[in-house]
Amino acid sequence: MAELPIERLAVGCPPFHRTSVDYFGPILVKSERNRSERMLARHRERACRGWGKDGTEKKRKKKKEKKRGEKIGEKTGVFWVSQETVKLDYLFTCLTIRAVYLDIAQSLSTEDFLLVLRRFVSLYGKPESVYPDNGRNFVGVARELRRAVQTLNGDDALKKYTASEGIRWKFQPANAPHFGGIHESSVKSAKRALCRMLASGTPDSPRVTEEVFRTLLFEAPGLLNSRPITYASSDPKDYRPLTPNDFMNRPSFVHVPVGTFTHASMRQRYQEVERLSTLFWDLWKSHYLPTLIQRTKWKVQRRNLSIGDCVLLAEPNVPKGQWITGRVEAVFPGSDGLGRVVKVATKNGSYIRPIHRLCSLQDSNSPGSLGTCSGGAGMVGR
Repeated sequence: MAELPIERLAVGCPPFHRTSVDYFGPILVKSERNRSERMLARHRERACRGWGKDGTEKKRKKKKEKKRGEKIGEKTGVFWVSQETVKLDYLFTCLTIRAVYLDIAQSLSTEDFLLVLRRFVSLYGKPESVYPDNGRNFVGVARELRRAVQTLNGDDALKKYTASEGIRWKFQPANAPHFGGIHESSVKSAKRALCRMLASGTPDSPRVTEEVFRTLLFEAPGLLNSRPITYASSDPKDYRPLTPNDFMNRPSFVHVPVGTFTHASMRQRYQEVERLSTLFWDLWKSHYLPTLIQRTKWKVQRRNLSIGDCVLLAEPNVPKGQWITGRVEAVFPGSDGLGRVVKVATKNGSYIRPIHRLCSLQDSNSPGSLGTCSGGAGMVGR
C-alpha cells in the first residue's frame, strides 16, 4: 500500500485547512406554494379601488352576485401548486481529520458554487487549498451537466476569486477518480444513503420538500462527523473514541428526542425529518461499517486482535448518532492458535463477540500477533 499524500499528514492545521470537494446529484425535491384564489382576487380588487378626497378608501357598492349553477366555496378553496426542482449537493471533506460538510446548490453554475464556497468559508474559515474533481469522469449525468462542469473548471471568475482569497485551486487529472479517493468514498456512502432515503416515499408523496431536504443536509454532517476514527487514549478504562467532531471542538451528535416515527405524514414536517434522519443513519451505517473490515483472503498474514485493542462493536438497534466502543479483555483462540472470539469491555459491561462483528480502531501496523483469520482488522481514519 502506498504512503499517504503529504496533504493528509499536516500537523497543527485547523479543520478544513486542506479540503477536497465533489458534488453528487441531481436530486429531485418538491417545491410547494400555498395560494388562494380569494386572496388573489382580493388583492386585485384592492389594486383597482380608488381613494377618496379625505384619504379613505372608497367602498364598492356593487356586490358580487353568485352565478347560477356555481357551488358555494367552489372558487374560494386553498389549493397547492407542486413542482419538482433539481438540486445538487456539494460535499467538502477535510483531508486531515476526515470531517464532512454538505451544502445544496441550484445548479452547476459558477455563481451558485461561489455562494456555496462563501457559506463554507463563513462556517469553517478560509482553506489553504482545495482539491476538486474536474467533472469529466462523472457517470450518469446529462451532457448539459458535463458541459457545465467543464465550464466551471475553466472559468476565470472562480480562479480570480480564489486567487484574491489566497486559496490554491488544484484540479485532479481527467479520468483519474482514484486521485480523489478521500472524497469519492464519502460521496459514495452519503449519496447511496440519501438516494435510498429519498426513494422511500409513498406513492402519494414521492418527493420530499426543499425545506425537509435542507434540514436533512444540516443533520447529515453531524451524523457523519460522529463516527469513530481512532481511540482517545491508552487508558484501559477509557472507552471514548476520537471523532471529527472532537477535532472541531464540537460535542457529539445531539438531537431533540421527539420519538420514533416509522410512518409520518408529509404535512407533519418535523416527524418526517426525524423519520428520514433515522433512515439515513441506518442506511449509511450499514454501508459504512463493512468498509472498516478488510475482507481479504486468508493467504495474507494480518495482525490478530490482542488484549488491550480498542474496537468498535457493530451492534443492532443502536440509537442514532451513538457508537459502542470498548477494549479487548480476553481472546479465545481456536485449535490453530488464532482468536475468532473475544471478550470486549465497554462502559455498560462486558460482552463476548465474534471478531467479524468488531471493527478494530487499532493501527494495523502496530505490534501484535500475526494471523491469517479474516475479519476484525479495521483501518484507522476511514
